[in-house]
Amino acid sequence: MNGSAMSQRLVALFVLGVLVLGYPLLSLFSAPTLVLGVPLLYLYLFGSWLLIIVAAAVLVERSSDERTPPG
Repeated sequence: MNGSAMSQRLVALFVLGVLVLGYPLLSLFSAPTLVLGVPLLYLYLFGSWLLIIVAAAVLVERSSDERTPPG
């Protein structure tokens, strides 16, 4: 993957993160509901944060693997 494609994917991931962690979606999960004893909002926040970090790691690792010459 060339640098431009990786940059575009990382920018798209950033925009997705802003949308997922933005106010309109957060207000959907701010109900006083518990899931396994954890408030739903906390579960949503930390779960989506974890998924964004994992997606960024996968993108960066995949691009570094493609740049490494075989041998």
